[in-house]
Amino acid sequence: MGFSMRMSKGVRVRASSRGLRVSVGPRAARVHFGTGRAGISTGAGPLTVYAPLGGGGRGTSTSSASRQLRGATNGLQGSSKAEQIRALPEAIQKILSLHREDFTVATHPQIPRPAVPSADTLAQKYETQVVSQFNILQRRQRREARAQIPQLVETERQQLIAQAEADRQELQQAWDSFWTGLVANDPATVMAALGAAFEDNEAAAAAVGVHGDELSLTVEVPGIDVVPTRMPGTTAAGNPSLKKATKTELNDLYLLMVSGYVLVTVKEALATAPAIGSVHIVAFRQTRPDAYGHVSAEAVLAASFTRGSLTGIQWQTADAIQILNDASTELVCIQQGAARELKPIDPGANPEIAELLAAVDVETNS
Repeated sequence: MGFSMRMSKGVRVRASSRGLRVSVGPRAARVHFGTGRAGISTGAGPLTVYAPLGGGGRGTSTSSASRQLRGATNGLQGSSKAEQIRALPEAIQKILSLHREDFTVATHPQIPRPAVPSADTLAQKYETQVVSQFNILQRRQRREARAQIPQLVETERQQLIAQAEADRQELQQAWDSFWTGLVANDPATVMAALGAAFEDNEAAAAAVGVHGDELSLTVEVPGIDVVPTRMPGTTAAGNPSLKKATKTELNDLYLLMVSGYVLVTVKEALATAPAIGSVHIVAFRQTRPDAYGHVSAEAVLAASFTRGSLTGIQWQTADAIQILNDASTELVCIQQGAARELKPIDPGANPEIAELLAAVDVETNS
């Protein structure tokens, strides 16, 4: 049967240097999520249907982590040995800690009333008007105008307070409607919320389907070239040194990184969509260009989790591979040879992964 995941009908995923953008629906009218404000595009032009969902986010996204890892790796190649010895542990720690980010679970937003100017601020405004309207010789006019300031201030304050409350109620009603859809797992609402969460964190991840309380995700991971090719070590005298990483060490670090990307994306999705009960996720990377210069997507890991299976995980001590093995309800990961190289998943044996890959359009910089 292969790995199980369900995509929404008409889903297309565009992968670019800015992240992932999902389009859902027929060509004539598509709903877009990610790397840009979520909205509906029609022949009449774009119509925005999204307001951002609060609830907190993470400090390091998958795509920004990729840039940091790539930058650290490139920096190591051009730096002195002493600099590499200092920087290498940090680069490796980024890989080991990807899955440890915490997220605030979304809650029903309660909109506070916007602040209005204080009475003193308004009084100063009217005083300025009096001074500019009447010169110093027009004492009676100034006195009469100043006598009216308290009433003018009170009237304007009440008007501003009433307008602020009306605006608050309107926004609260919009959020109430959005929250109702979110906790009911309305597909458009859940995908909009996740699109906003991943966009705010520049994450190369996207929701591709919502069916009941089941969510299908995809996340783009970098190639193995972001993994440092040297490892910290010590000389016979106990001094810090560098050693060339073995193929096994490189492949193990790469699998830790891919697993970390998968887990941190699942964690954020479950925090953003609190009524989702299970998640299916496929991690893909870009292939090397073929003879025609074409780049496509290949899946390297697929996993399923329930919300309950991730409850109680010791995130700060367990590594990403251990969590993946212990907590996933379904796992497809192919390592080959003595060096445990992570190989692409055969789409022929996994029709639903093949469907996802067929929906991914890779945009290159060239």
